[in-house]
Amino acid sequence: MERWYGLTNDDLKAHHGARLLDVHGGSLYSLLSSVYHEKEWLPWRFLRSPRGFWMKIENQRRYVEWLGKKLGYSKPEHWSVFI
Repeated sequence: MERWYGLTNDDLKAHHGARLLDVHGGSLYSLLSSVYHEKEWLPWRFLRSPRGFWMKIENQRRYVEWLGKKLGYSKPEHWSVFI
């Protein structure tokens, strides 16, 4: 499933998947999360996140929490290296 994150809309179109993209508003994230709803997809790992995704504070928080875990940050003080 990890390889799906590297897929582009052009890849899908080149393999006759343009209509599927249309159905999902041109969003690969929307398509995959609909088809494979049991998997927790991380929208920021796709080459393009869904339109308006970053405007929602809960999405920003989800990303920062994910990044913190990935970097091994367990306390807010760990983020101080960026200040």
